[in-house]
Amino acid sequence: MTAALLLLVACGQAPSTPAEEAPPPDLHDTLLADLAAPRHPSDGAGRLRLISGPEEVVAGGRGAWVFSIEIGALGVAKDGLVAFQAPPFWGWSPPQVTAPDAPGYTTVTGPEGVALALSHPEPSLLFIHPDRALRAGELLTVHYGAGSAQAQVDRYADDTDALRVAIDGDGDGVRRLLDDELPLRVVGGDPAGMRVVTPSTARPGEATALRIALVDVSGSPARGPLTVGLRADPALGLPVAVELPESGALRVPFTPTTEGVFSVQAVVEGRAVATGEPIVVRPGAPRLVWADLQVHTGLSDGTGGPEAVIAYGRDVAGLDVVAITDHDHWGLRALDQNPALYQRVLNAVAAAEGVLALAGFEWTSWRYGHRHVVFFGLPGALRSCLDPTTDTPTELWASLRGERAITVAHHTAGGPVATDWSFAPDPVLEPAVEIVSVHGSSEGPDTPGRIQGYTPGHSVLDALGRGDTAWAS
Repeated sequence: MTAALLLLVACGQAPSTPAEEAPPPDLHDTLLADLAAPRHPSDGAGRLRLISGPEEVVAGGRGAWVFSIEIGALGVAKDGLVAFQAPPFWGWSPPQVTAPDAPGYTTVTGPEGVALALSHPEPSLLFIHPDRALRAGELLTVHYGAGSAQAQVDRYADDTDALRVAIDGDGDGVRRLLDDELPLRVVGGDPAGMRVVTPSTARPGEATALRIALVDVSGSPARGPLTVGLRADPALGLPVAVELPESGALRVPFTPTTEGVFSVQAVVEGRAVATGEPIVVRPGAPRLVWADLQVHTGLSDGTGGPEAVIAYGRDVAGLDVVAITDHDHWGLRALDQNPALYQRVLNAVAAAEGVLALAGFEWTSWRYGHRHVVFFGLPGALRSCLDPTTDTPTELWASLRGERAITVAHHTAGGPVATDWSFAPDPVLEPAVEIVSVHGSSEGPDTPGRIQGYTPGHSVLDALGRGDTAWAS
């Protein structure tokens, strides 16, 4: 993998997502100031209780939820606020208070005699301002999706979504998320398609395998069981039919006997529904390994927990290698402030079966550009772009020296932030660069699909022209 000169990988959310739009120039300082701001004991104090609404919903569907917010022991000052945080990524309806017939319409009721002013200063957030101080134990009741259109949920299956609340208890403008949250499991819908992932190469007489998986309309895993016929040359040694289990995914081993180029079709009720890529079978054929070295999960701004993402990479994408590289300090609960989240990644990687799972993180610097770090072998510690000892590329590379790791610069030519090429990529630790992601192409100024917010002088071609990169040779 490290021999590759250029990688095509994705970074974070699609360009249309508000959280990944081009940030203001002082975002790094804003994040530092937020970290340094003292939290009053009343900030983030309280409890949530689900009153009604589904705890499980189908991806792309709609729902309505009623829940209560119990004010903590120190109360909320008159100038304080309570903030309802809907999931901000991948299609959830932002809470809104002006259009009862539109998705995301939200109502809030409080204690008798308390007037509540509602505002949504940014998508996914609803601020609740009481006209008097709220006392310990008093309740606010939130109805999210109260109108006829209810609320749209995640477009993809995700076991990390939740309704969350933050509280600024003393009114100083600094709020904190409650530790308490209301988890909502978004699951795949009915089967709408099938993936057949075949090995690119194989050798006669050597065992290999293909993977079959059911997916819904969004590409999320769908459930079985289902009988699937297989159309293939008998020389591949595949069974005529297989039974997909309840999970909807199956690994099918086979041993080809003859040299040639073959294809495999999946058949349901006599109709071909999916075709795998060609398989080149010849003696001594090199094995091609397919990897995604930068994947975000729902622990930052992706979708699905690391366990589910690894399983998806193995069963649906048919990958040989999956690297989990969530943001160090981006998302609702930052990894660098919540060690248990990074530990969950490490645990998922250690427990992975049937695929090589790698741990890593994205160094999300809003000053010098984003880079992800992948560890090969024993995972290393998380490094934060807000830590003064690792807040420049040079310091990041120095901290990684001697470890089996690589770094890769992202969306180098523009939004959400361009790469500062005055820091020449480390010749050992940065052997690759991202060319294209969901943000667009960073190859050069005249390439198709040029990245949003293109910044002259920061493209991959600009970096190659400097001649001081390991991947320029």
